[in-house]
Amino acid sequence: MTGYLARIGGDIRRDAPEPSRGFAEALTAGGDVTVIAELKRSSPSQGAIAPDADIAGTAVAYEHGGAACLSVLCAERDFGGSLEHLREARRRVSIPALAKDFTVFPEQVARQRLAGADAEEVERALALDARVVGVNARHLETLEVDTARQRELLGMLPPGVVRVAESGIGSRGDVEAARNAGADAVLVGTALMRDPGLLSDLVGVPRG
Repeated sequence: MTGYLARIGGDIRRDAPEPSRGFAEALTAGGDVTVIAELKRSSPSQGAIAPDADIAGTAVAYEHGGAACLSVLCAERDFGGSLEHLREARRRVSIPALAKDFTVFPEQVARQRLAGADAEEVERALALDARVVGVNARHLETLEVDTARQRELLGMLPPGVVRVAESGIGSRGDVEAARNAGADAVLVGTALMRDPGLLSDLVGVPRG
């Protein structure tokens, strides 16, 4: 156990994170499709998006603009993210935060929780009875966006799961289309990083 704790860079018994803020609950509160606003400075498909973005300031603007949750890129390669970005953002807001990363080791989940994550990505989510399942419109190998396939998959998820449409959201019409396909929430990254003011157009779409 000692070796494991050393690898995660801290003692989770000593540096235990504060209780999570209720990610799933935040996504289903109220009667509108909720928005997860993403913080990322770059991406493999778009290159530099907002390389000098103020992480904490943008997080505050997202909360004030009506975002239900944050998604914070923690992957350094291609995305310019870090766990420190998660810490910075979560310290300044009261809404839950998702740690967005390529999670392959248990130690990463421990690091993300210590940094303040309220949710982490999980493979085979339905098999693990996950309460929240995100369906990404972007093919991770070709980087192409296929919203038709995304909406098809959203419609296949059981009604008891909180369904999130990820990627391909850049307008109120996109939110409405995702809602019509069964989405309870949408995750918006690139479009918001380029134009944070867009958030006012994305919030307030009634659920079906």
